[in-house]
Formats: sequence, C-alpha cells, structure tokens
Amino acid sequence: MSDTTTPNYGFTLPSIGASQDTWGNKLNANWAEADSVIYSLASGYLPISGGTLSGGLVISPASGTALLNLNKPAGTVTNSADIYGTTAGTLRWLLRLSTLEAESGSNAGSNFGIYRYDDLGNYLGNPLSISRATGNVAIAQALSVAGAVSAPSASFSGAMSASSASLSGQVTANSFMNTGGTFYVGGNLNYYLARTQSDGAWRIAENGTVNLTIDTGGNLTARGAIFGTNAQFSGGLNVNNMAMARFGSGSMLSFWPGGFDLSFSRDGTESLVYTSGSNDHFIARPADWLFYNNIGSFAGHGDYANISDGRSKREIEPASRGLAEILRLRPVSFQRIRHRADTRPLRTELGFVAQDVAQVIPEAVEAVGMELFDGSGRLDSDEPSLALTTTPIVATLVNAVKQLAARVAALEAHSA
Repeated sequence: MSDTTTPNYGFTLPSIGASQDTWGNKLNANWAEADSVIYSLASGYLPISGGTLSGGLVISPASGTALLNLNKPAGTVTNSADIYGTTAGTLRWLLRLSTLEAESGSNAGSNFGIYRYDDLGNYLGNPLSISRATGNVAIAQALSVAGAVSAPSASFSGAMSASSASLSGQVTANSFMNTGGTFYVGGNLNYYLARTQSDGAWRIAENGTVNLTIDTGGNLTARGAIFGTNAQFSGGLNVNNMAMARFGSGSMLSFWPGGFDLSFSRDGTESLVYTSGSNDHFIARPADWLFYNNIGSFAGHGDYANISDGRSKREIEPASRGLAEILRLRPVSFQRIRHRADTRPLRTELGFVAQDVAQVIPEAVEAVGMELFDGSGRLDSDEPSLALTTTPIVATLVNAVKQLAARVAALEAHSA
C-alpha cells in the first residue's frame, strides 16, 4: 500500500505495515516542515490578544457585511471605544465611538466625540460631539460651509451660541424656530437675539442693552435711531429717534395709517410734511423755524393767536411809522399762481406785493425762501421768496389813525 498526504500542508502519511525506519524518516520530515509552518504563522499574523500591523488592513468578505466591531466592557467609566490617528507614534486625532460616560439608562452615556491634539500629543479640544440619547450635535469651534446647508426642521429649546459662522452657499430650512432660547453672537453674552416665552417678543441686545423689540403683534420698539432706504410697517412703530431716507423720490419717511401720510422733504431742509391724497402739505423748516403752507389759506374754528406777552420782548420803544408810510403803500388786486394739485376756481384777492412793502415798512417783510412753483425763491437762491406779516402794517395804521385824529382834533379846536 502506498503512502498518502494531508489535504492542507501535504504532510506524508506512511502506509500501514511499512518498516519503522521508513516511518521515522517520514515523520521527521513532516515535523521539520510543520515547525516551519507554525513559525511562519506565529510571526506573520496577529495574536488574539492584540498586536501591531505593519501593513494596511482590508476587510473584504465575499458576501454579507464588512464588519469592524469595537466592543468595550459595560458598567465602567474608564473604558471607551477609540480609533487613534497618530504621526510617528504621537497622537493627533482621537475618534471616540463610545465615550467614557457610564450608561445609566434612558440611552445616556456612550456618546460620540472627536478630539484633537497638538504636535506633542497634548489635548487641544473636543470640536465635535453627538449625544446618543438626543442626537444633538455640538460644534465647539467656527463652522465654515462652502455649499448649501438644508434642514427640514430645526428647534432650540435652550441657548445656542457660536463664536463664528461663515457660509458661502445657502442655508435653507422648512421650519426654523427658537422657543424661549437665545442666540449669542461673537462668543459674548452681551450680544444676542432672544425670544422669551413670557411675552413671545423678539429682542436684539448690544452691550447688554435691548435696542430693538418686536412683539407678537408685529409692533416694533427701538431704543435709538432707525435708518433705512425703504421701510414699510403694517403694525405699530415706536421709536425715540428715527430717520429713513428716500431722497430721489422726494421723501425721507412715510406712514400710511388709514390714508394719513407723513414724510420728510427730499433734501433735509424741510423737516416735516403733512400730505393728503392731493399732495397738500404743511412744512416746518428747522433752519429758521418757519412754518408755511404752499397750497392756500389757513382755516380753523378760532382766531390765530401770536404770542405777544411783554415778557417775551425786550428793547420796547414807541413805533414811529404812521400816516406817511400808509400813504406810500400800494394796495393791489391779484390772482395767485396755484399749486398744480389745487383744482379750486381761481379767485381775485386784495393785498400787497412784498417787494413794494419792503420799500416802505421793511419790518413787515420776511425772506422765507419757500420754493415757488416755477422753481425759484429757495432759501439758498440769490432771491429767496418774500412773505408779509400784517402786525407791522396794523401798527403803522394805528399810528396813522392817531395822527389823523390829532389833526381832526386840532381842526375842531380851531373852528370852535
């Protein structure tokens, strides 16, 4: 009967009945080969207790899942499931798939973390953490996103703070809400955007002071000035100081509550304009505190009263103008050149020409600089428009009557 061999390593199996010398030679050869095979196995493969690979590791099953299982012992805070990234044996990054926290129930513990280390292998920080229980992601440093960031829903029940965030693409969310939480800016708790549960209002604060509040009704309250090129408010607006500019269209600020318009003039020289649907307006100019109406007469249910209290005056002297000046005045009839929006029939008025009166009673004439309808007469022009005040004329008339009364008295005394 001839010899046979083993199926894996080809060791000789001597035939039954062969001489002992033959068996001995063949067994000795088998053991020598087995020694070589066992030695190569011991030096070329990892022992079960662990070791170091000198080459790469590829897990490539013929079928099924390629699995790498890091199984830490349970019930201790000193064990974790870690993957190290080192340079020349010095730690650079640590991927901790199961952190050191003990599992105390309700999915607590064994969280996810990424840790970084300096050139000497010293701990630098934990830039990314994920809670196993909640799935919440914490990012400790700045977040820079080159593409789009999309989320179907984002909700924060507490505070969210970030020292820096840079997005060169888009940020989109179907629903983004902060309920009773606070967004901090620049890593400083004095700069924040907050919505409080007590009243539901949003507040923006700087240096710890709330500068802007928007309540649930859409009302806006600002601590300081509001500047903007175009602003519309469907709710209330309450500010201590406000300026909004739209100079090209002729107004700085416009409100439209129930058809009432309020706007500033186009160049800032006129500070307040009341405008109705037909563009009528009443203007106050801070340069000389002059109020004027460029449409028509003032009207009201009572007399116009001009303050004339002696305590508001100084250097009070008797007026000298009288009959001589009255005789030099030239009363005229005229029709006014009207505003384009004034469609009332023209009417003839009686009065004076300011340039004529200025030659006789200059105290009754004032350069108001109100722009006329041909574009002339502005305050900064060579010939500002002129206006009359009637009080100096009335005072002159009173003196003229006194002079005439004295003459009548003298004539009556002479005739007697």
